[in-house]
Amino acid sequence: MSATHAEKRIRAAYEAFHRRDIDAVLSCFAPEVVWVHPDGMREVGLGGPKHGHDGMRKFLARVPHVLGGMTLAPHEFLVDGDRVMVLGEREVTSRDGRKATLRFVHSWTLGKDGLAVHFEDYFDTVEMFRLIDPGSVRSPQPQAGA
Repeated sequence: MSATHAEKRIRAAYEAFHRRDIDAVLSCFAPEVVWVHPDGMREVGLGGPKHGHDGMRKFLARVPHVLGGMTLAPHEFLVDGDRVMVLGEREVTSRDGRKATLRFVHSWTLGKDGLAVHFEDYFDTVEMFRLIDPGSVRSPQPQAGA
């Protein structure tokens, strides 16, 4: 897959996320995708690996319970074969309206068909916790099937 095609495919995922079109987001990911969110977010039910489209759906359904909103602004796409690193910023809104801008690095690995088979999100979890609804924090629990 060419660098241009890989970048276009991943840009489509970010655009679908902004439209809140979950089916279009999932169409950019292989059915067996592994989606990894920082372990530090386990306390609010968001950390660790999620497996497949079902794991992604559960993850995406959980986010509104802890945050008021989020937009992603990818700024730079670094493509090397089947690996794409995206550098950007996320504007995060707490459930009570507080806002912060957090930098992120997203690591994508694409399969032969151009769909993402692995995705990992890196960001400042301490800053994210400052925005999370305190009522959503719970004891860490294993996430069966996620």
